[in-house]
Formats: sequence, C-alpha cells, structure tokens
Amino acid sequence: MIWLRIGAFAISTALCSCTDGGDVDSATAPAARSDEVATSRDASNLAIHVDQFAAAASSIRRAEFDPAALADTLGNDAQAHFAWVREHTWWAPYRGVLRGPTGVLLDRVGSSLDRAYLLADLLRRAGHTVRLAHAEFAHDKAQELLPRVQKIPSQRGVGDRSLTESASGTSAASIDMRIALSEQATSNAEVLIDTQTEALLTALAETPTPKERANEIALSAIRDHWWVEYQDNGTWVALDVLLPDTIPGQTHIAASSVIPWLAGDTAPPIDPSEWHTVGIRVVIERYEGGTTKELTVLAASVRPSDVLGEPLKLRHAPIPWPDRLPDPDIDPQSFRTAALAATMWVPVLQIGRQEFAQSAFTENGKLHDDLPKAVDEFSRLGAAGVTSGMDMALGGFSADTSTPVVSAEWIDYEIIVPGGPVERLRRPVFDLLGPARRAASSGSFDGTAELRRLERFEALWAPTEILIQPSTLTADFVADIVTSGLVDSSDALKELLRETEPSAVRDKATDILDRIEIWDTLPYYALWRTSLGASANTLLICRPNVLQFRGGRVLANAGSNVFRELLDVAANRTDVVNSSAHESFHGRVRQGVTDTVAEMLALGADLGMAENTASIFGRLAAEGSRGMVVGAGDEAAARTLPWPEDEIERVTQDVLAGYTVVVPRKAVMIGDLQRVGWWRVDPTSGETIGVMDSGFHAGTVEYLKSVAGTLAVYFARPGNVERADAARRIIANGGHRMLTHAQRHHLALYDAYRSLMGDLEFLARGPG
Repeated sequence: MIWLRIGAFAISTALCSCTDGGDVDSATAPAARSDEVATSRDASNLAIHVDQFAAAASSIRRAEFDPAALADTLGNDAQAHFAWVREHTWWAPYRGVLRGPTGVLLDRVGSSLDRAYLLADLLRRAGHTVRLAHAEFAHDKAQELLPRVQKIPSQRGVGDRSLTESASGTSAASIDMRIALSEQATSNAEVLIDTQTEALLTALAETPTPKERANEIALSAIRDHWWVEYQDNGTWVALDVLLPDTIPGQTHIAASSVIPWLAGDTAPPIDPSEWHTVGIRVVIERYEGGTTKELTVLAASVRPSDVLGEPLKLRHAPIPWPDRLPDPDIDPQSFRTAALAATMWVPVLQIGRQEFAQSAFTENGKLHDDLPKAVDEFSRLGAAGVTSGMDMALGGFSADTSTPVVSAEWIDYEIIVPGGPVERLRRPVFDLLGPARRAASSGSFDGTAELRRLERFEALWAPTEILIQPSTLTADFVADIVTSGLVDSSDALKELLRETEPSAVRDKATDILDRIEIWDTLPYYALWRTSLGASANTLLICRPNVLQFRGGRVLANAGSNVFRELLDVAANRTDVVNSSAHESFHGRVRQGVTDTVAEMLALGADLGMAENTASIFGRLAAEGSRGMVVGAGDEAAARTLPWPEDEIERVTQDVLAGYTVVVPRKAVMIGDLQRVGWWRVDPTSGETIGVMDSGFHAGTVEYLKSVAGTLAVYFARPGNVERADAARRIIANGGHRMLTHAQRHHLALYDAYRSLMGDLEFLARGPG
C-alpha cells in the first residue's frame, strides 16, 4: 500500500474539545470558578499558568504506564526487572502482541509475548542487550503447566495501595468517575445497569447459550511460549516469567527460534502474524437510479499496541473551501453556504502526528487517485463555487433522481487476532439511502436535495475520533494523553512568552491552538466502562476493542449554533477474570449494558431521556413494559415488527448475522420523535451492545453553543465542568482526605490546563 502524505491541507474542525482533567489539589493551582469566563488576560498571566501547568503535568506518576519511567526506577539490575515483571504482572489467555509494554503496565496482565515484550523493553532501557526466544509447548506439557500459572488476582492494583484505594477503601477509579457528575447521577446509572442487566438476562433465559471453549483457548494460548534472554558477560541468560517460582537462567523448553532486538529498532522484529491488528477502510457508496456501488477511498492497518495513547482521527477536507468565512454576525448563513458549495472531499486519516490520504471523491461518487491534480482543479472553483452554493441554497437547484450521488460512507474495521477468527465490523459515517431502500434497489431516491446534501456535509465535516483499546486505562494515563498536546507545545509557549508585538502574539497563540491535539471524551469513556458498578479488575480485554466519538455542527433542520456529539461502540468484547463459561456470558451481558449506560455519562446526557438503548428500556420498564426476544436467524419475526422499514431492516440484518435481539414492544418519545433501540446479543459469547434506530451503537447529545472558540465549546458541553466543581465541594466541606493524591493532582492539572487554554483563546482573539 502506497500512502500519499497530505501536508498542504489545514483541515478545520467544527468542534474541538478540551480535557476535563479530573481532580485538582487546591494547593497546587488557583481554584478557577466553573462560571468564570476569560475577559482580560495578558502575557504575565500566561507565564504564571504555563509554570503551573508544567508543574502539574510533570508530577503525573508516569511509572504506572511509561516503561522508561519504570526502568529508571528499577535501575540497571537485570534481575530486578525480571522480578518486577514476574511478580507484578500476570499471564492472560491470548496469543501475540495486543497491549505492548504500556498496555501491560496499565492492565498488569498480558500474553506470554506481551509480558516478554515488556521485560525486554525495560532491560533495553536499562542498557542491556536482549533477544526474544520462542517455542511451542506440546499439548501435554501445556496441560501440565496451565494449573501452575498464577491466577490473575481479584485486586491487581497499579503501584502501591495508595494509588488504587482511598482511605475509605473505595477504588480510586470509581471515585474519579463518581465526582464527574453528582453522586446521585452515578447511583442512578448503577441502578439502571443492575435493572437492565437483570431484565436482559431474564429475557435471554430461554435462549440456548453454547458453552465457550475457555479451557481450549487457554491451552492454545499457553502453548505459544515466549521469554527474554539478555547478555551477561558474553553469555545469554534466560528470563522466563511464566511461573511465579521461575528463577533466572531457568527455561521450560528449548528455544526453537530467537529474535534479536537490535539497538536501532524501536520494536522487536516479530513476525507480522504475531501482532493484533485493526484494518481501517473508508468506503463510500455511489447511488445511481436504484443501483449502488461501493468504492474504497482509504485503507490502513494499525497495531493497537502502537497507537495506545496516540490520536487516531478520520477527517474530511471539503473542496472548495474559503480561506476565511465571513463573520457570522454579518452573514449568519456563511457556513451553510460554504457547505453547500463543497463538491469534493479528501478523507484524511491521522495516526499519531502523521496524516495520510489516498484518494478524493466528488459528490457524484467519482474517485480521484491523483490527489494533487484533483485538489488543484476543484480548488479553482474558489469563490465561484461558493456563489453556486448560494444559488443552490436559494432554491436554484432542480432535483434529479437519476443524478449519481454519494449516498453513504462507512468505516470498515477488520480485527485480526493471532490464532483467532477475523472479525469484520461496519460503522456508518452517514447513510442517506437507508438499508430498506438499499435492499429494495429503490430508484426514487433523490440525493441532490438540499437537506440530503447538508446531512452529508455535517457528517463528513465532523471528525471521527477512534480509540482502539487493548487494555483498561488509568486516570493518570488519561490525564497524560489529554494534556500531551500542550506539553508538546512547550517550546512554542516559551516563544510566545518572549513575543511583545501584538499581531505576532495573536498569530503565535492562534498557531498553538490550531496545532494542539485535544481529545478527552473517548479516554474518559474508557474509564467509565471499567468504573461503573464493578471493579476494573474483573475486566479482561483479550482482543482489540474499538470505540468512536464524533462531534460537530448540525446543519440540517437546526440553527448554526447547535452541536451534536455521538459515542459509538464498534467492538466491546471483554472477558471476566477467573470465571466459568456461564459467568463469562453473564459478565459480558452486564459489560455491554454498562458500556451503553456509560455513553450517557461520558456525554453528560439525561439518563431518562437520552437517545440511548438503556434509557429507552429504562423508561419502558417504569411503565411496566418488557422487551421481546427475536432469536438469531428468525427473519420472519424481525420483519413483523410494527416499526418503520429502515429499523425493521436493521434488526433483520442483526438476526441474520447470528445475533439474538431484545426489542421494545413500543416506541418512546424523545423530543418530538418516536424512537426505538434494541439490545444485540451474541448468543454464543454474551457480547452485548445497545443499538439505536439510527444504526449507531450510540449515545447522542445535542446542545447549544453561543460563543466561538475552543474553550467556549468545551464549557458548553453538558456535564463537563461538574467533575472539578464536585471535587472542590468535597474539599470545601472538609472531605480533602476522601480524595486520593492522584485525584487532588488531577484537579490541579485541570485548573492549570483550563487557565492556560483560556489565556491562549484570549490572546488569539487579540484586542477587541
């Protein structure tokens, strides 16, 4: 695959979100009031806040997730590193590299190869020469060793006890999340999880659930054995962490192969088949007169261990697009006009700090592989393109159902697991045609209508953030990644502090804001997943989970100050530690319900009225209405549902794909619309997710934004400030000791981050 690097496109996003960094120590930073709006700031304020932010960011306990920090702590004694990995991490039943060194530190579990990878990484950082050794145990040997492997403990803490528990004994992760909203809101969420899980399991009671081959999976995983060897005075010494009583130099089998990890390599040269990977394809649908054709416009493959903590986003650059939009106070329709004028899009995938594109597509579904040429040709439309867009907005565009159009776009995921089945998933970016018309090959669809074009634009304009989650996350790790954009901008901030010319100050502040990668919703959602109603220690991820977040301006059927945010879970397969097949099934059902409820908390949505499956079933349960089961493969039952045709088609597709669905017996009113959602359950594993009638596995929230700017958008998000305010109330009421050191530190980081971002916003606006 040949990538075309896109460096010339500055892709403006309709919505940026700052971090809500968590907990704050009032002794570390000034307590900023949640209702404060920056009205006057200068460079002296900026200098103070830069120092406060640097101090707060530098005190994050990096040794809990950063191999470099842990290696510094352990020193250069190879046996100390060996003992730490053997005693503080545990073997998990999967093959290959899923977590990588950082993920194993976060979760304290890993496959044989993942744990060996961590140990080798630590030893290299301590100055040792290392190699990985591999062999395959015979079946009988694997059966002998499996009972001797130390079981994953029910309380596997990160670092010392003070990091994972408060004085009251409550897990820090739970408190971190509880203070995000009111205690009552969190309690209501847990009640909803309990009641919905019980109701769902009751509904599924008559559904046969084949037992998983848990023991066979574990035997297969343990047979794939890896360990580390390091050089000691010219001799290779084996370090094998599989069993708790293994000593340096001891191995359980002779190596069949060794893989040197050379000094210049950032990762060991392990065969590609040993890595968990997630393929990402962006696919559009071209519709013309009842026929459809799918076209791939971008394809990539990433390793979850490589992108853990790195930004992963899909954006679309619209062409043509004006260099500067008119002031919305002067021309309120300027954004809408420009949106209607865009006739081509370039999908751009950001992986870490690099952006890639492969082709562009036009509104009539034509692909352009020669990007420089296509961008040049379409950009020549310039102002003329915007004028034609105004003509269309005024009604000078005639509908034509025979005109070819882009009627849908999807993100296709292909999850490849060493030694396991490939999982293929499709998530919509937009779908104007709809599954019912698509299945019927309808020839009456008009994709050129203004409303359709606005719906398409708002979906493409909103960036899709992607979190490929290989492990559970910790609060300190999340604080680190959501503030990394400002940390990486430290040199630019210092340069800004030295600047005195007003226009240069404005330009430099604007440049910093444009370059900062700000993402918080998905990492904090990942924390919600593991903190609600159960300990994070019961959650075990053995294959990549895929989460999506989108936020952008609503153009169709809404004013220009309405924004929509959407969380969409693509894959959420988890396992339950030390459990039977029956317990694992029930545990996955509960986790699916938890994931669905967590969407509402992460977005600050109303648990009782949200566009969310758990909310819908909760409202119906209060009315005495129970769900109805449609068994896997029961197409006839699915097609008799008294629902609109698109929703019937979506449910039918689920049951034909082998899922059992639990559907509501009637719709509920959300706003002025009747809405339905359903639970989709894998009858073999218990993997569960809530599906809305839009086709998204999602929670959605809409809100008004009245002021432009990054900071204003952040504080407009419902529930985003309550977390810090709740922590301050706890402190003000004498509950300082209820918060852990990590929580107080996160509060300091939050205040410093907020103040610094406010300074940058103010300086970027300039005088007046």
